[in-house]
Amino acid sequence: MFAIIQKPPFRASCNRCGECCRRGPCDASVALMNSPEDEICRALEVDHSGETSCGLLKRPLHYIRPEWIAEDRDGSVTKMLIEQIRKCLPLGQGCGMED
Repeated sequence: MFAIIQKPPFRASCNRCGECCRRGPCDASVALMNSPEDEICRALEVDHSGETSCGLLKRPLHYIRPEWIAEDRDGSVTKMLIEQIRKCLPLGQGCGMED
């Protein structure tokens, strides 16, 4: 069982509650994983303390569609994916979920 972290106020610092990902996938998730827009993001990862993180950023090759993956011997595919995913997410901008 995971602890439930309360969503911070709109634009307050992110506390990794995951509410944004529970309300639906981001554009990166929709594009890379073909995620349904009306479901919880499948890349939402929750640790033992209840804090969430983006699986697309942590382990992109685990989540994206297999047909997009070529051999990633030098890590260049992973690096490129992470750079593109970071551009899609509002990282460092505070909570984007209005109450």
